[in-house]
Amino acid sequence: MLRITETLPAFWWANPWRLCRQLHTAVRAMQELSESDDREMRRLAARVDELEAGLDRLHAAIITGGAIVPDAKPEEEPSK
Repeated sequence: MLRITETLPAFWWANPWRLCRQLHTAVRAMQELSESDDREMRRLAARVDELEAGLDRLHAAIITGGAIVPDAKPEEEPSK
């Protein structure tokens, strides 16, 4: 079990505004970090949605035959 002396700096009661400022700075830093993580997660989720939509279009094109080009010629091997 933590004692109060292990969690608060010595003589914090002599200058409580300093402790408040330190806590405020730490909270703001954590808030900015969480917001940047949230932005990154939203960006990645949007990218996943784009990729899934592309796969759905490709699957539909394969099923309907739109992905097959009837006049396509096989690649010729380069002569040695």
